[in-house]
Amino acid sequence: MHRGKTLISHIDSGERKRIEGTRQFEMPNYRSGDVLEVTMFNSLSEGTFNTFTGVIYANKMRKNLRHSFKMNTIVDSVNTSIMFKAHSPMIGKVSLVKYGSNQLRNKMNQIPDLNLSKNRLKEPVIKGKGYKHRNDIGQKQEKRKASQESTRGRAQK
Repeated sequence: MHRGKTLISHIDSGERKRIEGTRQFEMPNYRSGDVLEVTMFNSLSEGTFNTFTGVIYANKMRKNLRHSFKMNTIVDSVNTSIMFKAHSPMIGKVSLVKYGSNQLRNKMNQIPDLNLSKNRLKEPVIKGKGYKHRNDIGQKQEKRKASQESTRGRAQK
């Protein structure tokens, strides 16, 4: 029934893997609320490029060839939203500047309406009472499991 759709998705995944393998940079693991720096070519033949730094507020089709993300940034003193196709040949480099909160939505469409200042767009979105940095999450869970195992089966005082 879905033979054509399955074939197209198989071709897309092969093409995505080929693009990721031939790139000169590795795409960072970013999420909504993170601050990214994207270098995009104006002209491939001339080698001119622009660099945009801003807050990611939307991800679309994450594990797909058509993956895109939206960034809120400042261009010529104007608060602007730009949508980048992640597998575009016009993207020269993507680097993660700062991590945001770990528990945010995929799409935070309220961010462009806030008219954030230039300095505020270089700060990640941190939200939540029990905020934990992404690097600390796995370590604390392992310590918790170790402490539970050591008291298991013992009489409580």
